[in-house]
Amino acid sequence: MKALAAACLVVLCTAKPAPDFAEALRAYADGRYDAAWSGFAALLEGAGEHASRELRIDAALAALRLGRTADADAALLPLLAADPSPELAFVAGLAALQRAERAAAAAALADAEPLAWTTAQSGAADSVRWFATADTRRGGWPMALRNAERAARRLAEFATQRDQHQQRREAAPEPPPPPPAGRGDEATPAVPELPGSALGEADLQRLLRLLQQREVQKQQQRQASRRAEAVPGEQDW
Repeated sequence: MKALAAACLVVLCTAKPAPDFAEALRAYADGRYDAAWSGFAALLEGAGEHASRELRIDAALAALRLGRTADADAALLPLLAADPSPELAFVAGLAALQRAERAAAAAALADAEPLAWTTAQSGAADSVRWFATADTRRGGWPMALRNAERAARRLAEFATQRDQHQQRREAAPEPPPPPPAGRGDEATPAVPELPGSALGEADLQRLLRLLQQREVQKQQQRQASRRAEAVPGEQDW
């Protein structure tokens, strides 16, 4: 990405960019990606459908640096409808791979559906295709080829992770059924759920009273049960 960004900078500087554009380019070159994206985004909004190819590519690069994949896709979309250049295909490959990695992270969550892996695999496959397109540049593009191979590896890894995720879901035990309602449960006061922060004095006293009340009721229930089961003539302890 740095090499491609440097190439874009050379092209734009020879074209004598406007001051705002040059400031955004300097911010990107200095690693101030927030400032670079803010500058490029403002220029994109002002130019509308007339935004230049260079502006869209550099804005997409800045967005990808910040993990703003959707913004990068939006900047590139008008260009991708036409026959993309190798440089444009390379940036599209970066965006597709970042989108795939984000989808894979979401799909790996415990409550994710296996179908969520489809998005990750689709993004990785798009990335391979875009990087392969970039490698058609005259004389080849080793960096594009390396990225195509990396995206292909991730595509295979996503398939493996999807299968492992599904196996873990199938092997997980079913949650136990709720316990049946016991005798006298309706009269037992519920202990309130503890808040995330420390209890105040009033809350603590209220909780202690409820616990004491519950313990007294349990003792009364046990005594009543023993009296009911006692043999006549024996002492009730």
